[in-house]
Amino acid sequence: MNAHEYWEALGSLATLDLYRHKMLVLLGKKEVISNEYGFHDRNADKKIGPRKKISQAVNSLMKSGKGIEIDEMAYKELANLVASARSHDVKIFAYFHPLPYELYLAQQESFTDFQEKIKRLFTKQDRVWDFNSGQYLSFRRDFSNYIDHAHLSPQGARFILKEIIDNLNANIGVFAGTDEKKGST
Repeated sequence: MNAHEYWEALGSLATLDLYRHKMLVLLGKKEVISNEYGFHDRNADKKIGPRKKISQAVNSLMKSGKGIEIDEMAYKELANLVASARSHDVKIFAYFHPLPYELYLAQQESFTDFQEKIKRLFTKQDRVWDFNSGQYLSFRRDFSNYIDHAHLSPQGARFILKEIIDNLNANIGVFAGTDEKKGST
């Protein structure tokens, strides 16, 4: 095991925060947060105010002048993962997460460069969907689809998940029986 694998085994800071939260629940210091979206739903105790968060993120980007940076090690790992999947005849589906419109505009050139580099990893046999295309403009302009500058609200997540399922069904019929027109689930 190399150093990267050793530290990676601990997970991310978000994972450590989940562990901390679970320990506090087990110790009786914090109550269990659950709703129709599951246990420990991190959005259940947040007052959703995406407009302000998006505006802050845009202002921060404008001040920093930084664009999207791709970590070369992560890019190589993604390239290796895609190549490995392809070598095992795995059908590849990928998508670009929908950014709030204002945030996308603030970094449009940088995001386009990012997308072009990532798209080079895929072939014509792969399916890559862009949820930042004009087709999804009304979705990305609707603040209620986000909880902050990057994360989808339950409403936004339901919409994107339905789009993914519909796209998968159109391409290979992965989720048979999910056709809402037929009334089945």
